[in-house]
Amino acid sequence: MDAPEDIYSTKILEVVASMPQSEAFEGADGSATKNSKLCGSKIHVDLNVSGEKITRYGQTVEACLLGQAAASVMAQNAVGLTKSDIEAIRDEMLAMLKEEGPAPKGIWADLEVLYPVKDYKPRHTSMMLVFEATLTAMAEALKNK
Repeated sequence: MDAPEDIYSTKILEVVASMPQSEAFEGADGSATKNSKLCGSKIHVDLNVSGEKITRYGQTVEACLLGQAAASVMAQNAVGLTKSDIEAIRDEMLAMLKEEGPAPKGIWADLEVLYPVKDYKPRHTSMMLVFEATLTAMAEALKNK
């Protein structure tokens, strides 16, 4: 197992640094905020949908570096995705963290930087916040359509 400082790699810093500007916004079809009681991380998501797909995505991230990395990858890829797409990547992340599953591939390949954190269970919640917030916002948006 890596030492705790080893999980904060240069690669994670690069993923966080590439986070696009995607602030929360007025007029969202769906919104959600998720918090981690353990570490204090918080992520708020606003999104708009057309049909089943996300057409606009914004987030406010007050999270540790690991949560920021997951949020960065989500912000880069959310537009054009469906609820099923978000559920699938959430499930891949859970499998990677909890069941020794492989790191995500394709548009989600940058999430591989979080693979070493699988051995640090207290850190899992902060990485999963963005997926849960996005799914909750999606459910609200689809209900309102």
